[in-house]
Amino acid sequence: MSQTIEVRVPDLGSFPEVAVIEVLVKVGNKVEIDTPLITLETEKATMDVPSSAAGVVESVHVQAGGKVSEGTLVVTLRGEGVAANAAPANPAAATTPAAAASGAAAASAAPRSIDVLLPDMGNFTEVGVIEVLVKPGDKVEVDTPLVTLETEKATMDVPSTAAGVVEAVHVQAGGKISAGGRVVTLSGVVSAAPPAAMSAAPASTAQAPAPAAAKPAAIAQVSRPASLPPVSEAGFSKAHAGPSVRKLARELGVDLSRVKGSGQRGRITHDDVKAWVKQMLSGGGVASGPALPQVPVVDFAKFGAVEIKPLGRIQKISGARLHASWVNLPHVTQFD
Repeated sequence: MSQTIEVRVPDLGSFPEVAVIEVLVKVGNKVEIDTPLITLETEKATMDVPSSAAGVVESVHVQAGGKVSEGTLVVTLRGEGVAANAAPANPAAATTPAAAASGAAAASAAPRSIDVLLPDMGNFTEVGVIEVLVKPGDKVEVDTPLVTLETEKATMDVPSTAAGVVEAVHVQAGGKISAGGRVVTLSGVVSAAPPAAMSAAPASTAQAPAPAAAKPAAIAQVSRPASLPPVSEAGFSKAHAGPSVRKLARELGVDLSRVKGSGQRGRITHDDVKAWVKQMLSGGGVASGPALPQVPVVDFAKFGAVEIKPLGRIQKISGARLHASWVNLPHVTQFD
């Protein structure tokens, strides 16, 4: 049985109305407790309104650019498991909801095998596997690195989306893999308890943290490309972004002063940060700063015979950086 939960704007202090500058969820999204729903902005600060319950977003009642005040309805959530909390009208049937909830929990907690797949890699069709970090029989937890991948711009670890024992490894060092390809097969995976079971035993679930598998795997463990400039703390602090966006940017090593915002009044959103990371990983961004010009394409065949040989890994990495140093560093000397 489902329950409808209304999440409203909490006390805003002395502000009668504040502006909504970003809506972080949409209908159909699954949210946990404390998941940011919207970002508000006053004359002095920005703040995220977190969810006070877990469930699926049934409807969103605010929009970016609007105004809200204390008590304004933000979203309506659809929760599960009300029957376990409600007192039955017939005392003789009091054990029925609990039995049903425990049965559902037992069914979902049954060990099973799953395949961990490679998430979306942006514009790359195939990437190279440079290291396999696990082997059959290893026990892994959520977010444990499984393999290390390398593109021309960066290396990244693919994390596990579940906890279990490695049953089979489907990739090998030196091979190639594309989005959706199988990385490993895990056995003994236990699913998280459904909301019905959680409502039936609130004391036990209060101690168990929410599974971290709900994180977007595509960006959870992306390492900062070596070609990116260091993060400017001064520019980072002045960037027009909310707290949750700043947290995401720090986790990914993104310098917010270099990200162009698409939100209201040039505000940087979550999608802007993710798009910037994808652009840099795909080679669409300028790796060494805005001073690097476009290299003209020259047809060298007009000067004679041309032999094409593939560049090695070190040549690919160092070539762009050597050229960037030549273009960006001043060619002057001074003697006193």
